[in-house]
Amino acid sequence: MVDFLSKDERFRDEPPLPEGVAEEERWVRAIHQMNRPETLEYVREMTRLIRSYTDRVAIGEVLYHLPIERLVSYGAPNLLQIPLNQRLIFLPFEAPTLRAFVDKYDRTALAAGAWPNWSLGNHDHPRVRRLGEAGARLATMLLLTLKGTPFVYHGDELGMENVPVPPNKR
Repeated sequence: MVDFLSKDERFRDEPPLPEGVAEEERWVRAIHQMNRPETLEYVREMTRLIRSYTDRVAIGEVLYHLPIERLVSYGAPNLLQIPLNQRLIFLPFEAPTLRAFVDKYDRTALAAGAWPNWSLGNHDHPRVRRLGEAGARLATMLLLTLKGTPFVYHGDELGMENVPVPPNKR
């Protein structure tokens, strides 16, 4: 993930979370292990190299639960052309929740000059089939009709499911 490209030079641990703060907030508040000031310079440097070739695009995975504004900030001029938006993987598959997120993300991305993009699955999380057969079809239709670039995790287009892999085969 591009937001982890730089670490604190003294390798300090993150400060403890205040009592009552959700665990996923740990990375939003991180100051030593991610979102370091020099991270954006590293991303700019990589993007300059990528853009020196023709017909290339700079896509980067950004931690999924960062605030939308921070996610799209990685798509600012001279940074990634597509900071990967994976939030749909984690949202409840309910129309009001999805609509609210899609509207906010579209507004925020377009206002920042970032290109919208969408994903329903990846190698770290269950496939779109987690929504059942009908839900997976509906979610895929949504993915392919939203404004921006859809990212389809290999196999989701075939309705693949996650399968258990025995430890001796990993």
